[in-house]
Amino acid sequence: MKWQEVKATTTHAAADAVANLFYELGCQGVVVEDPLLVAEYIKHAGWDYHALPPEMLQGENVLIIGYFPVDECLEERLRTLQEATEKFPQLVEGYWFELCLNEVEEEDWAHAWKAHYKPTRVGRRLVIKPSWEEYHPQLAEVVIELDPGMAFGTGTHPTTVMCLRAIEYYLKAGDRVIDVGTGSGILAIAAAKLGASWVLAVDADPVAVSVAEENVARNGVGEIIKVQSGDLLKGITESVDVIVANIIADAIIALSESANQLLNHSGIFITSGIIIDRLEDVVTHLQAGNFTIREINQEGEWVTVVAEKE
Repeated sequence: MKWQEVKATTTHAAADAVANLFYELGCQGVVVEDPLLVAEYIKHAGWDYHALPPEMLQGENVLIIGYFPVDECLEERLRTLQEATEKFPQLVEGYWFELCLNEVEEEDWAHAWKAHYKPTRVGRRLVIKPSWEEYHPQLAEVVIELDPGMAFGTGTHPTTVMCLRAIEYYLKAGDRVIDVGTGSGILAIAAAKLGASWVLAVDADPVAVSVAEENVARNGVGEIIKVQSGDLLKGITESVDVIVANIIADAIIALSESANQLLNHSGIFITSGIIIDRLEDVVTHLQAGNFTIREINQEGEWVTVVAEKE
């Protein structure tokens, strides 16, 4: 099968809107290279790239790369993409957009996106290593080997980064953990490798469950992590010390009461996937549900809230 590689160069302010448009039009994978965002992470000294291509640190333009199947709908998708982006100047100051097309074979596409993922340092000790990359860990580093496949969670998205930092900071040796919406399993694996004694990783998507199971086995933590299909916290009765949910604001609000019931006294609830516009809703709901807000962190438009059971 052939795929249409679409490269869009635009401004930092318009990057999220363009990337979202790619997804809405049926894009089968999106890579965003934003030098300003990378520089911001590095400046905070909590997130770093190893062997990062120099061009990703230079300039202010953002490169968005997506792959669309070459089928009877391709022409219409590309026309809609062009028409939609032409409206952006009315919404985003200083906006500009340039499109580049390149047809690739399926075998090439299946591996092309991998070139954009390199070993990534998160927090003080964690390093996320793609399964196809070589990496020699330094003393005390905790390496997570990951192949995200079609599941969310590569270790580079701001919500994942903030969750990993929170897990590293709040998790105590021997803690019991639930990871809601586990995706690739990255957060569950991090918890296990940082000292959790038992981890339940839950996802409603069967593809995510399969990918998470593969990544758990790849990291040798199968005796600690149980991966299962499930809808949020429904049907779960085990008491735990930490619950992490990198999902969306409405889902966090929906599961907060169950989270409070499952958490032990002073248990930690790490929530992310929250856009800044929904922060007040989440915080208000958590506080009304007998949680004390311990920490709020923001990266771009994304927010992570860490709460403690009262």
